[in-house]
Parts: sequence; C-alpha cells; structure tokens
Amino acid sequence: MDPEPLTLDTLRTLARARGLDLSDAELAGLLRSMGVTTTNTCIKYQTIYEPYFGERLAWGDTGTVIYANSVLGARSNFESGPAALAASITGRVPEFGFHLDTHRRGTFIVEVDAQLVDIADWGALGKLAAEERSGYFEVPVFVGFEREPSSDQLKHLGASLASYGSMAMFHVVGVTPEAPTLEAALGGRPPAAVVRVGADEIERVYVDGAGELDADLVVFSAPQLSLHELERLAERFAGARVRPGTRVIITTETGVLAAARRLGYARPLEEAGVTILSGVCFYILLGLGELRARNNWRTLVTNSAKLVNVIGAHGFETALRRTDECVRLATGSGT
Repeated sequence: MDPEPLTLDTLRTLARARGLDLSDAELAGLLRSMGVTTTNTCIKYQTIYEPYFGERLAWGDTGTVIYANSVLGARSNFESGPAALAASITGRVPEFGFHLDTHRRGTFIVEVDAQLVDIADWGALGKLAAEERSGYFEVPVFVGFEREPSSDQLKHLGASLASYGSMAMFHVVGVTPEAPTLEAALGGRPPAAVVRVGADEIERVYVDGAGELDADLVVFSAPQLSLHELERLAERFAGARVRPGTRVIITTETGVLAAARRLGYARPLEEAGVTILSGVCFYILLGLGELRARNNWRTLVTNSAKLVNVIGAHGFETALRRTDECVRLATGSGT
C-alpha cells in the first residue's frame, strides 16, 4: 500500500495541537525522519511512482486519486492528511468506497461525438459529464472516442471530473483496465442515464468564459505539466515574446523541469518571458489573493478546466481556452 505523502499543512496542524510551533524546514525534516518522501507534485503517477493494478492506496489529491483508480486500476478514496498518516503507520486503509468492487462499476454512459484535439477539450468534456450527474459514487463510462487518449488527456479529463463532480473514478471503454467492454465497465448493471456530448456542447463551454479577452495572466497548471506538455508549449512559444501587460506562468514537477532543461524545452519558454515554477500548483500558492491585487491581475486564461473551476475564490475572472489560443493571447500573435 502506498500512502499519500503527508502535507506540511497537516503536520503543522498536528504539531500545533500539541503546543508546538515549528518552521516549514523543521516540519519537512520531521517528515523525512518518519520516512516520508517529499515530492511536492500532483502528477507523481507520471513522474515518481506508478501504482500497479489493484494496489491499495491512501491518496488525497483529486487528480491523483481519480487517475490511479481509473487509468491504473489501483484503489483509493480521497483521504485526508491525518488518514494518510494513519495508513502509513499501520499499513492499512478502511475497506470502503473505491476499495470495494461494487463502487467501481460504471453508473452512467457518456457518448462522445466530438473530436477532442486539445487538452482543454478533455477538461471541457469532464465538466459537461460531471455537471450532468455529480456525486462521489457516480462513475461515468465514456464511449465513442475516435482514437486512444494519451496520459495527459486522461489526466485533464480526470482532474475536471473530480473538480466539477467530486468523482473518484471513470472508465473509457477499451482503454482503462477495468473496462475492456461496455458490459464489463457497467458490471452487469443497466446505466442510470446516457449523456451525449457533441461538438456543439464542447464549444459552448468556451463561450461561457469571457468573450474577446485582454488576458492579464495566462496559466498552464492544475495538474502540473508533464514533460510532453512542456515540449509542446516550447514549440509554440519558440521565437515569440510574452506581450507587455501579460504574465505567463507554468507549474511542473521538479524532476520534469530538470529534464526539460536538459532536453532544451525550458529555454525557449524562458526566453519568451514565461515563468516556470516547480514543486507548486498555481491555485495553492501562498498569498495568491495578495499577488493578484499587487499585480492588478483580473482576467486569468488557461487550458485547464480544473483551474477555471477552483480559482474563482481568489477573485479572478476566468476563461477556458485551447492551448493555441492561450499562447496567442499571451504573445499577441498567431501560433
């Protein structure tokens, strides 16, 4: 069983409950002394550790849990920090939720009749499916894709489903391990509903955002970017410059950034004026509201549906756009 790494916030809360006021460095040292691997990433399934089929986990992050359950066939619920700590000490997790076969069966079908070309399209699909039937034990079964999705596409689909619908699992027939057929995905039960998503529905998700934009901030984050996502962005920003008045921020995992520097993907991004942050995700930056006010950021554009959903509490006006449109708004030119 692989427990979710314990966060500094959780350990800080536990320490203060015992009258201890410790610095972040002291807390991190305590974590390491307990045998915790401090990774600071929400894409560890792409970078640090990929659970095996059927492995029992005590993970907590929305994107990691739904990816592990759906794409890898491991088993986890959304666990809190203290529960993950208890799991790491005992080697046990409570036997409920998505550790049980009965909750892993599909509950409704999503028929997709649209070409999903960009990462943002997969997030838009997740938003539409989740808003139709939100709920922790709702498990959508997707059919109709013209080609097999990539890891990054499934990552954004899952993060959007978890964010908009509090879902912890999905199936893609013929792709995810517990859905070799539609019948297997449903586990012999009739679907509660059939939801149809076409190109028009996908396009309406983009219309819901701001119209003609003057982007103060363009963010590629939530989840952190993989090496392949950085490569594709490097190709788009090569030879361009971020336009005055706009800030572009990318977040990724520390090891991914190191590889990107070695392979030459980071240089064209940074030469274009893009800021690359590692070990963080944008929406959980400390003091984000203060940063927004200090820099007079108002409109945030992103290709992450999850980020659009969670960032509103910080006072941003948000818009989901496809990657090429994000780059165009960032640089003021075509791509």
